[in-house]
Amino acid sequence: MLKYHLAALACIAFPTLALAQDGGNDGADLAKQLSNPIANLISVPLQYNFNDGYGDGSGKQSYVNIQPVIPFSISADWNVISRTIIPLVDQDNLSPGSGSQSGVGNILQSFFFSPKAPTAGGSFGVSGPSSKFRRPATMLHPTNGAQGSPGSP
Repeated sequence: MLKYHLAALACIAFPTLALAQDGGNDGADLAKQLSNPIANLISVPLQYNFNDGYGDGSGKQSYVNIQPVIPFSISADWNVISRTIIPLVDQDNLSPGSGSQSGVGNILQSFFFSPKAPTAGGSFGVSGPSSKFRRPATMLHPTNGAQGSPGSP
């Protein structure tokens, strides 16, 4: 569990860096793209979550969601934006006697179709499918002899 707490601390403690390719963009253009959720930029946000009080009250769970967002151009007017959520899970005593487990949780993959330019009113619309890749409980590895796990986020 300590490794996930350290990962979360590193995400908070170190500033996020944005690297731009040479294309004549100045800081204002980059700031505008960063504030646009469907801009043509690759980003990899991390989200840390901690839950406690499971089972008999001593159960704990922490996980880091790795969420890469990658846009792909499919035509002169349209993009497909890929967003994957990969949870790295560490949990302890979720149910009495279950022990500790860690590993990769259920993976969520989404694809969004988006126009490259806003409508006349200045808004964007996106839509697309999502799929959840369920991981068997045995994919979370016991760290103290317990078998299986009650699941993951």
